[in-house]
Amino acid sequence: MGFRDLDIKIKYDSDNSDILNEFYIPVLSRSVEYYRLSGFFSSTSLAVAAQGLEDFIKNNGRMKLVCSSILTKEDVEKIKEVYESPEELIAEKFLMDYDEISNKFVNDNLAALGFMIANGNLEIKIAILDESKGIFHSKTGILIDEDDNMLSFSGSDNETAHGWKYNIEEFKVFKSWIDGQNEYFIEDLHNFNQYWDNLTFKSQVIDIPRAIKNKLIKLAPSDIREVHIINNVFEGDNPDPESINKFELRDYQKEAIGNWIDAGKRGIFEMATGTGKTFTALGCLDVLKKEYSSNYDPLLVVIAMPTSHLVDQWEEDVLKFDFDEVIKAYSANSSWKKILPDYLLDLSIGELENVVILTTHATASNPDFRCMVEDCGVDSFLIVDEVHGIGSKTHKLALEPFYTYRLGVSATPERWMDDIGNEAIFSFFGDIVYQFTLSDALIKINPGTGKTFLTPYEYYPVFVELSDEEFEKYAVYSSSIAQLYFKLKSNPKNKAEIKLQIRNKLLARQKILNIAENKYVEFKNLFSKLYDESGDDLKNLLIYCHNTKQLTKVNQILSEFDVIKHKFTGSESISDRLILLDQFSRGNMNVLVAMKCLDEGVDVPSARTAIIMSSTSNPREYIQRRGRILRRHKNKDLAIIYDMIVTMSDKQIRRLSSYERDLELQIMEKEAMRYREFARDAQNYDYCYDKLDEYFGRILNG
Repeated sequence: MGFRDLDIKIKYDSDNSDILNEFYIPVLSRSVEYYRLSGFFSSTSLAVAAQGLEDFIKNNGRMKLVCSSILTKEDVEKIKEVYESPEELIAEKFLMDYDEISNKFVNDNLAALGFMIANGNLEIKIAILDESKGIFHSKTGILIDEDDNMLSFSGSDNETAHGWKYNIEEFKVFKSWIDGQNEYFIEDLHNFNQYWDNLTFKSQVIDIPRAIKNKLIKLAPSDIREVHIINNVFEGDNPDPESINKFELRDYQKEAIGNWIDAGKRGIFEMATGTGKTFTALGCLDVLKKEYSSNYDPLLVVIAMPTSHLVDQWEEDVLKFDFDEVIKAYSANSSWKKILPDYLLDLSIGELENVVILTTHATASNPDFRCMVEDCGVDSFLIVDEVHGIGSKTHKLALEPFYTYRLGVSATPERWMDDIGNEAIFSFFGDIVYQFTLSDALIKINPGTGKTFLTPYEYYPVFVELSDEEFEKYAVYSSSIAQLYFKLKSNPKNKAEIKLQIRNKLLARQKILNIAENKYVEFKNLFSKLYDESGDDLKNLLIYCHNTKQLTKVNQILSEFDVIKHKFTGSESISDRLILLDQFSRGNMNVLVAMKCLDEGVDVPSARTAIIMSSTSNPREYIQRRGRILRRHKNKDLAIIYDMIVTMSDKQIRRLSSYERDLELQIMEKEAMRYREFARDAQNYDYCYDKLDEYFGRILNG
């Protein structure tokens, strides 16, 4: 059987397809040759595709792989071992029945990697790119069956277990035997051959033994999801690296834990990014663990966070403790519903002393999860990271009364314009028992480093005038909002409905500011200035955009300059982020054009300069966004933030009536809250306040 016997679609999307079992395994099973370009490769991919690889090897299949220079330490060691003594390795470790190949691959993917290389089923080459030219990011696969039918796939997936099994990936498939698709296939095949034969302009492709020998390989973690531990790209939440291993709490962290104990082991920590809130929370957990262990009492711990990415980060820190079982329960790990009841039963009957469940806000609010935890019937401790997120309509279902002990942590615990959500959070967890604000983090010295917890910064507003058309729309919304505020005071019966109308109109008006057309003119002027002033040293610049349209326009402007840039939107796979942030951190890429990433728990500590094309009026979001930019990094002693502030022109101000001017002052006072928040802690706060006073003076004086 060959490819033509399969029902192969032209596009696969893991959001609605099982790409591993619907495409990869069946196609690989019928292949005799497999050529692959992959931004990242891990031997874990051999385990998830074991069934297809068994048939591939029985077909005497040959795989050629070109990948980036980032490999796991374990893979490098195995590859080195194979190349140094392939005959001995085959004789001692890889003599096996072909019918058992798939089992061997599943149980030991490193053995599978060695077997394939030693037996000639796999050749690997490494793409080394010139430091100034960017990163190796190609992702294309070519497969050929025994009848010389050929197909290619190209898209977002890497050759890793996580890429094939868990990531939201998509790719297109081109078949050599279909008219209209053949030319695309030929292009993909040509592209691979160019790399394999080292004929590309921006890269040098070399054999892997030479890359290892010349120390050109960068080591990645064994699990690519643990991206926060490579090259300090993602810095840990604890400010002192030495105390991560020793788990030595600072005095302020001990104070926070003491306050939580005094409040009945319930409360909220309001702690800025970079001040060690994760380890402070784990300090509370350590107190409870020791207390319960000394009495041989069972304890169930549930730690919930907004994203699965953070689950993996918390896991590494939690494993520093000696817990009986640590279980990850979230959508990507669907087996949790089967295994969790057994562990909870063992905990309830005394077979286990403690169990820690790492989960997400979504799963913690899942009815099945809540029932399992409640039915366990033992004392329990709920820790919620980014606690503001648990106050949403669906997530607040996780706040069950059966949790004995409770702790919420966040840089910004309160939800914006959501009294109901805030009531749910604070009535469940209790008061804020400890504060370490962003302002504190900018002036207080971290004993572990001798520097402030966050990087000092200068703040420069870039005033952008509304177009006349935008001003007309803005004025209509402003007038409508004012009327609704008046109505709210005079008609208290419909408060909830009126508040919702105000919120919707505020958001609609904010959108006008976010996408104001004149921002692109001001951005080009600003970037041109930065480009000219920096000479050849423009590095670590982050540009934050509102939406895809704005990101595209910014990229078009950047294309006019000789800079290495890349988008960073939050839709990239974890392995892609690893490569992008590593290159950005090393200075091999000048600019990251970002959208959403800073609001989704991804830090960019190496960013020294930020241009905020559009900001939010949500205090939680803009405070957290600023905190992420100010993360400490070894090459950063001062950060620079440029912020696009939309205003009215003098002509538009003169068109305002006295009443409208008063209205605009009230409205701008609300908008100025964010400005003042950024300006207050900046090194150049005098300059910032002078600029703000200048604008308010224009409105007052017309």
